[in-house]
Amino acid sequence: LVASIRQVSSDIAHDLKTPIQRVAVVLDQVMNKTTLTEGQEELLSKAIGETERIVQTFQSLLQLAQIEGGAVRDRLHSVDLAEISRDIVDFLEVEAEERGFALSLRIQPDAATCVRGDRHLLSQLIGNLVQNALTHVPQGGPVVVGVTRTGGETILTVSDNGPGIPESERSKVLQRLYRLDQSRTTEGNGLGLSLVSAISDLHGARLTLEDNKPGLTVRIAFPATEPA
Repeated sequence: LVASIRQVSSDIAHDLKTPIQRVAVVLDQVMNKTTLTEGQEELLSKAIGETERIVQTFQSLLQLAQIEGGAVRDRLHSVDLAEISRDIVDFLEVEAEERGFALSLRIQPDAATCVRGDRHLLSQLIGNLVQNALTHVPQGGPVVVGVTRTGGETILTVSDNGPGIPESERSKVLQRLYRLDQSRTTEGNGLGLSLVSAISDLHGARLTLEDNKPGLTVRIAFPATEPA
């Protein structure tokens, strides 16, 4: 039943993505080529924004189907998780600072942090977790990305001091389109953590959501590998 529901959602996303993109193009043309009143321009801007969010939701559903189907498994090779984490933190640090947050990176010194993975998907995984944390932490709160090596595993953590996720809800937030009541007033489509979960599964990693007291720590343990 679950597989059937996933297939239906993927089919719907595939069938509707192109028509919605066409609507977005038409709305953009109206915005740029038509003389509008201030009120009309405001309404049209909202419509364009909502259309873009719908397209992004469909794109995420299609990507989920691709990942869960194992279509990208042949792209996995030895990559340095610490290096990827550093690139993402460097990229998002200015945005975080402008929004009043303290984004930092902690890498275990002299640790071998290679995993067998896809650089693009791992970048998306880390970026999703950081953006999710920045959405929910209080103004000025810290978001910490960590990479360590423990035994035969390379551990990625993303921690914050936000409201956290109740233990009873932690398995649910990894499902498609599920959103906590406290998150319904923020932007998002309920697919960020389900994408993180799918990418983790593809890499043979264990994902756990833990209490940071206060806040949340997302911990992902990857099988370690040697540098290429």
